[in-house]
Amino acid sequence: MERMKVACQNGHRHTALRSVYGTTRPCLKCGANVEIPRGKMETGRTALTDCDILRILGKQTPLPPPPVAPHPPKTGPCPRCSARISKSANVCQHCQCYVGVMPDFLKRLCFARPNAFSSA
Repeated sequence: MERMKVACQNGHRHTALRSVYGTTRPCLKCGANVEIPRGKMETGRTALTDCDILRILGKQTPLPPPPVAPHPPKTGPCPRCSARISKSANVCQHCQCYVGVMPDFLKRLCFARPNAFSSA
């Protein structure tokens, strides 16, 4: 709960709850009227703006740029001859093997008998 310190004209100090801000209450010790301001703005404090906070903090050094992740290789090995070929290639230019997306049954046939589909 937000509270404010106030004093009566005789110097008796009290703590006022937010619910009584902007009212006048009797002092609990001497009975004199105590005027409770509306909020902290009336107690002599001023609100800080964003510019004030930046001025207090001063100049800050900028953060370094984030590290650049290495690009994944754009080549890979041919499953048949292990030559480096482009990942976007469908046929190896060295052994003429099909390296694109292949159904499972065709993979088993090609790798079980490597020369079964070549024209020799």
